[in-house]
Amino acid sequence: LYDYQKMILYEAGVKNELTISASRATAKSWTIGLAALCIAVLYPNSEIVVVSSTKGQSGVIIGKIQGFINDYPNIQREIKRVTVNDNNRIVELQNGSKITVVALSDNSRGIRASCIIREECNAMKRKDLLDSVIAPMKYVRPAPFRQLPQYRHISEEARTISISSAG
Repeated sequence: LYDYQKMILYEAGVKNELTISASRATAKSWTIGLAALCIAVLYPNSEIVVVSSTKGQSGVIIGKIQGFINDYPNIQREIKRVTVNDNNRIVELQNGSKITVVALSDNSRGIRASCIIREECNAMKRKDLLDSVIAPMKYVRPAPFRQLPQYRHISEEARTISISSAG
């Protein structure tokens, strides 16, 4: 990894809000695909939703994740199933986490997310849909350990990662 990719992964792990603007050929989607996998593996039962103007555009992240599965046996062991068809693009992990792709539309209502990744957010022209459909998706991940008395003081918030081209 390059230093800037390490910084992106670190920021994605510790921040609740992250915005990345980078130029072409900087492996934005590759890095965000890796960040989505890191969050999904490290935080069991995470619901990560990748949203963009079109399902095909946000599906690029799933393509990057499929590349990781083919190239890295350790990542392959974490993945339970990958579903890619006209209706669904979903990566399910062994620990109950899920990475789902949706388009920015009214049809995306009802989905819940502990992490929202807004792919090519500068191209999302429908602020009304971002406010009425995407923002309400956020919820706090149900972590069973937080029910134990010694961990009740720990709080966790839903994350939002926005990525766009610098152009």
